[in-house]
Amino acid sequence: MILMVVFVRLVELVAHYMETALMMYNNLSVTLPAEEMERRLEYLEKGYELAKKIGNVTAQSWIGGNLALRYIWTGNMDKTVSLAEESVALDRKAGNLIHLSLSLGVLGYAYQILGDWEKSEEFYKEAFIISEKLNDFQVTVTNYENLGWFHFDKGQYVKAREYYEKAYEVCEIHGLKSRQMWISDFLIWMYIELGEIEKARSLLGNLDNLAPEIENKSAIAKATALRAMISRAQKKWRESIECFEKSLQEHEALHARRWDVYLFAKLILYEYARMYLERDQEGDRGKAYNLLSQALKIFQKMGAKKDIEKTKARIVETGQVEPESIAEIVLPERITTGYMDLDEMLLGGIPRNYAVVLTSPSCDERDLLIKRFLDAGTKDGQITVYVTTKASGIENLAEEFPSNFFLFMCNPQADKIVKTLPNVFKLNGVENLTDINIALARALRKLDATAKAPRRICVDIISDVLLQHHVVQTRKWINALIPELTSKGFTTLALMDPEIHPKQEVRAIVGVFEGEINIHDKETKEGLKKHLKIRKMTNQKYSESERPVSKEKLQR
Repeated sequence: MILMVVFVRLVELVAHYMETALMMYNNLSVTLPAEEMERRLEYLEKGYELAKKIGNVTAQSWIGGNLALRYIWTGNMDKTVSLAEESVALDRKAGNLIHLSLSLGVLGYAYQILGDWEKSEEFYKEAFIISEKLNDFQVTVTNYENLGWFHFDKGQYVKAREYYEKAYEVCEIHGLKSRQMWISDFLIWMYIELGEIEKARSLLGNLDNLAPEIENKSAIAKATALRAMISRAQKKWRESIECFEKSLQEHEALHARRWDVYLFAKLILYEYARMYLERDQEGDRGKAYNLLSQALKIFQKMGAKKDIEKTKARIVETGQVEPESIAEIVLPERITTGYMDLDEMLLGGIPRNYAVVLTSPSCDERDLLIKRFLDAGTKDGQITVYVTTKASGIENLAEEFPSNFFLFMCNPQADKIVKTLPNVFKLNGVENLTDINIALARALRKLDATAKAPRRICVDIISDVLLQHHVVQTRKWINALIPELTSKGFTTLALMDPEIHPKQEVRAIVGVFEGEINIHDKETKEGLKKHLKIRKMTNQKYSESERPVSKEKLQR
């Protein structure tokens, strides 16, 4: 009996020791200074392995979630996602709502960096719903921060500011100075993007007083970068460069390229390059290119999809990339037009599921560009649809590609123009828009709804419809058609001849589309030559320069 009591006591002592060790590992990882990142990571890894070894599910989830965050800082997204998913699963099983809210936030952050914003938002929302049920101010702050950062990445700065201000207020009420300092960095960033410079300066002043008190060298380095960004917004170029250089040195001293890679690329390298692009003096574009190339390598290593897209677009702006190298930095999720020059101007092609109008007078260049667009889709096996009143030059596509090319001929003489085939749909002109909609709907309904490959459609009847139905009815028809096509996974290229309509009608129709590509005449030394120009591409990056376009080049 005495031996049993002694044994139980020993077990209790060992268990107590293990629990204490776990707590110490986690606490040391948090309290060590910024320059001790390697030891921080080491203690968390030891704590995590100990938790697994002794079967402490709560500690495994808790330390695993913290470890997942550290792996984000080192750029190891595979480990981050694996650990965060494990933490979420363990928390669900244990019913630990407080930590479930936190681990969902880490998982949401990981998917946000990876560019899966739909998944990210799903996890953030679940975390926020849980936090609303809990009376825990620290969990509330974390969820406000997460939602603020999510909306910031999407460019929704007003919404982002709202969440960060709420987080800041909660920290102030509860005296969370260290957390308040961290939030201040991002709130200042919001103010800068919104042009609220005085607010940014005022908060930065508070941060300057707080950072030395907390003795956080990382926060001081980030505050220097924010000061550089404020100077950039005020076009105080010399001051901005001095601050960026100082912040860069401070971050290098903290080995940020190894231990804080994501924010180093996003806050320092990218924003510093942005300063040079905005100043745009001699040699600035080369300096911007160098900084952006460094950032791009970090983002690519992490698989940070949205950041890769933004950085590639900025690299194109520097003008330092040779035309033959542009293909190496084009943005993902683009649909090739089939014409390299236009693809380069669009940084890879038309954004997927986008609706663009090509405004051009009737000319060979326009017709050849349409053919390139249709050829590129059909020959790549994509579902390709052409809605037109004429079929010159594309009749063979309907015969050669019966399974993925669909032709809608809107002409009373359709029987004389094209053969009768299963993938050819003949309509009696454009007088009845309902008939066109029904024919399209029936054909599209038969397509595999689960297919993930890009789909494209060229609508070459806009001018005909506008002449027949006038501007109000035409806009109404297009406004209904585009969402339907987008929901079916189509990227839309519509065509319109601006020379046969009043200017106000042209503007009314073009305004319905997200993008406009234009072919126009331009005076050159050799006389009038056709040129291509991107006139708009809402919420997308593109080259604003124009390029000559010729029949000879399009026919190659």
